[in-house]
Amino acid sequence: LQTYDAVTPGALWGEWVSDEELQLGGYYGAPVGDFGLLGGLSLYEDEGNGGEFYDRDGLLISLANRRPDAMPLRLVAHLSETQAAYFPETSGGFEAASLRDLETETADQALGSLQLTPWRTDTFDWEVTASWLNRDAETQSPGIVLFGEQAVPASSGSTEFDRIDASTFIRGAARPFQSNYILGANWSREDGISNGAFDFGVLVPDRFELERDTIGGFSETELIFSDQLSTTLGIRHDDYESETQPTSKADLVYQFNAGQTDLSAHWSQGFKLPSFFALGSTLVGNPDLVPEESEHISASLAHAITPRLTVRATVFQNVFENLIEFDPDLFTNINLSEVEVEGVEIEAELTPSDTLTLTAFGIFSDIEGDGEAGEL
Repeated sequence: LQTYDAVTPGALWGEWVSDEELQLGGYYGAPVGDFGLLGGLSLYEDEGNGGEFYDRDGLLISLANRRPDAMPLRLVAHLSETQAAYFPETSGGFEAASLRDLETETADQALGSLQLTPWRTDTFDWEVTASWLNRDAETQSPGIVLFGEQAVPASSGSTEFDRIDASTFIRGAARPFQSNYILGANWSREDGISNGAFDFGVLVPDRFELERDTIGGFSETELIFSDQLSTTLGIRHDDYESETQPTSKADLVYQFNAGQTDLSAHWSQGFKLPSFFALGSTLVGNPDLVPEESEHISASLAHAITPRLTVRATVFQNVFENLIEFDPDLFTNINLSEVEVEGVEIEAELTPSDTLTLTAFGIFSDIEGDGEAGEL
């Protein structure tokens, strides 16, 4: 969710990608007493092949404290409605699906957030945030036909998902040591309910209800050795369901050629908990799934050919372990042993004027999966 300063007068924006994809939106802000009020609307439409489509309408409202002598405060509410139709996952899509009926989905989503800065000085900030998300969805699927047989049965269902997040962190600068730091903690609770049925000629209920709490702590430090060289180091530790998950990151940036060229390197770890559907579905759920883990390594070289034209080349490698996929032979969700993605990305950015930016990029990637658990 991207929000704007609540006293911005307003703007309209649009993006036309092709005959099938269109984005439109606008926002307007005005002062209301000691606060700034902003309202915005957005529209996204994407049409695919064979009747596939994805439409989303959104409404944004933001309220922020404008008084410089008062505690910074921002409230944000975002409502959206989605309608979509698409070929079921792993069916082969428009090109190869044997069954030409589409899966349909309608969803309503509401998001609210609060951001406070109880304490702020020239070198220190203390920030507190809280948010709530609710998403209700209904789906109808025709199932999947492979080699003339119904491999996945037709299904229908409704889901309700709620998530509460709360976090606090301090952000400061240690001037004598030329360093910046962040130290914080967060907590989240997820609740999911699914009511559905699979059609085997006889309806088989598919109902589950799950809850999950996650508590985490994190720290990040930026060390500035000179005007040319800096590094960022970060660590994070998450606890969930009596399990722990540590992750780390490191960045190194070196600028030369009078600041026109920079060389950077990045390494990071990540993880993603299994979805409630992957864990709890009566038909394909697997409660023994473990979190997906990832490791990212990249090196990048950027050069400003002119003040308005910059080119960048990046080589990268992403390694995913325990990636969750559906196995049609076992007819359940499984963790793959390892998936590796290597590639190169080339990007050019041109700014003809202060109000226009043009970006072009290309990516070549190679994806490989191995291990006894299955292939991607």
